[in-house]
Amino acid sequence: MRYICNTDYNPIIQAGQLEYQLTQNNIQTLLKCELIAQSEVESLLSGKYDLSSEFTNTGTWSYGATYGAASRIILDYATFSSTKTYHIGDCVIIPNDSTYDNTSYSPFGEAYCLTGTSSLGPTSSFNTNLWTDLGPQYSISYITYPAPLFNYLLDYQKGDIVFWQGQTWSCATTTPVISQQLAEQYITINAVPRNVIPTDLANKNYNWWIPSNIPFSTPTVGMTYSVGTMSIGTYSIIDTLPINPNFWTNGDNRSQLMILHYIEIVLYYLHMNIQPTNVPEFRKIGYKQAIDYLKDIIEGRKNSPILLLQPSQGDTVRFGGNVQKSIIW
Repeated sequence: MRYICNTDYNPIIQAGQLEYQLTQNNIQTLLKCELIAQSEVESLLSGKYDLSSEFTNTGTWSYGATYGAASRIILDYATFSSTKTYHIGDCVIIPNDSTYDNTSYSPFGEAYCLTGTSSLGPTSSFNTNLWTDLGPQYSISYITYPAPLFNYLLDYQKGDIVFWQGQTWSCATTTPVISQQLAEQYITINAVPRNVIPTDLANKNYNWWIPSNIPFSTPTVGMTYSVGTMSIGTYSIIDTLPINPNFWTNGDNRSQLMILHYIEIVLYYLHMNIQPTNVPEFRKIGYKQAIDYLKDIIEGRKNSPILLLQPSQGDTVRFGGNVQKSIIW
């Protein structure tokens, strides 16, 4: 599993410097430093924030693979070869041969998926009638949530649909409205009654939430092979092209600020691997800024792009304090 891609480094460092100078073209060195960076982020944020929703895999879309809500893919494949045999679902990159005109030229190619035949033997030409255009190379898409993500900060009405931990749920009991005076009778914020999390052990009798059918749209003809099992409370997509707007959203669902600071930490450790006693000053500054950013998040000086860690049972959050009183001037 890999959170970031090689193209994420482009705004910060030149590709040649990353591949040849810092890693000596050894991908394992890069992956090791990325794991170190992720561990450093987790050591600071994991006590308060749900990192499992942020640090998910960014892999290539694959025919036959099963994807769940928020699953993320990138279009990055081998270049089409006239000497190779392809099968349905295989993906390739066709290099961009547009003449540079300062408006439409792209240094990257276009991704295609074989859909018009079950197999294709070696051929000297690329037949667009047999392939479906998936989009520009390196573009990112993710599976759209079938319903709004559960948020413990919100009040819910009976019948509201939410998505949580791979399932959709329907609100069975409207969130209690607690007055300020009544709330002050509780010692901590966590003790104030609210809708428990759908998968909470306190919800074992479905007194707050019940499993719900998924709002499901019929796939657009020609944009999907098949759809995975859509049973009550589950959501998974199989063999659906990433251009299908019923399931996929074109865009990046990662925090771009988190990516930036994550990479600064990676580059710091890559320089440590090459010259541990002579790390460039700007890499030291980038590393410090990344750590300061994470500390600002954990201490509340900056808004977090990551959801708060919600409790496994009972209360609203895993950290709390006294109920805040309204001040009347």
